[in-house]
Amino acid sequence: VYRVPYAGFKGDYQSIVALTPTANIFPWLAKLIGTSFYNQPSGATFTMTPGDVPYFLFHLDHQVRLLRFEVFSTKGKAWHRAYQQEYVGRNSTSTAFFAVSWDGITRSGNRLYIVPDGQYVVKLSILKALGDDNNPAHWETWTSPIITIDRP
Repeated sequence: VYRVPYAGFKGDYQSIVALTPTANIFPWLAKLIGTSFYNQPSGATFTMTPGDVPYFLFHLDHQVRLLRFEVFSTKGKAWHRAYQQEYVGRNSTSTAFFAVSWDGITRSGNRLYIVPDGQYVVKLSILKALGDDNNPAHWETWTSPIITIDRP
C-alpha cells in the first residue's frame, strides 16, 4: 500500500474536525441586538421582521466541501433548505466565526416556501473537504435549539 500526503498532511484527512466550538462554544442560535450577537441556547421567538430574524454562528477550523442549513418542524416535517453553499473556506483566525441569518424562507429547486408560524429546528450539515456525500462519517452536523416563528 502506498500513501501520498495531501497538501503536506500525514494521516486520515477525514479525521480533521471542521466544525469546532472555540472558546465561545459554537455553533449558536443567536439574536442580533444592536451590533452584538446573543446566544439563545434555550431557543427563541422571532417575528421575522427586519431586525428580528435568527442567526446561526459557527466556526470552521478547516475548509468544507458543502455547507447546508435545513429546516424541520418540531413535529418532523421537512421544510427544505434555508441556505446552501459549496466550497467554504475556514475562518481566518481561531476566534473568528461565520454568521448566517435566516429570513423564514426555504428553497427546493426553483421553488420558494414561506415557512408558517410555528416551531422549528435548523440542521447545519457540513461535508468535509474531499468527503464522500454518501459516507455518513464524512459529515458533521449540529441541530439548533427550537426557533419559534411568530409573525405580527
